[in-house]
Amino acid sequence: MNSRYEVVEWNVNIVPSYWCYIYVAGDLDITKQVCRRFAFPSGLCVTVESVSYVFGGGQEEGVRIGLIQYPPFQEEPIVIRGRAIRLGRDIAEENYQWSYTIIDSSEVRHYSRRNESN
Repeated sequence: MNSRYEVVEWNVNIVPSYWCYIYVAGDLDITKQVCRRFAFPSGLCVTVESVSYVFGGGQEEGVRIGLIQYPPFQEEPIVIRGRAIRLGRDIAEENYQWSYTIIDSSEVRHYSRRNESN
């Protein structure tokens, strides 16, 4: 038997928790492609979920993308947040959206390309 696939006892690696979710309207398949392009060079792994945004004027389909502190490849929260900001921008642009939101363990950040002065 190949020792790489030998079953051993469970190990646990515990690190401080940190997570970010990106919320943006748009197409699920386009979003997955953007995530693949973004993740490939760095080995980043994200979750992608379909969500419905229901609001006073109607409903729009979109996505929620999750990034977590992954114990085998621990990074500083600022690094994870920075990746979420860049990925959120890329997803919003590819889906022709005006805005996206990032929620993490401590705050909510809303990014918009709208001219708010009008």
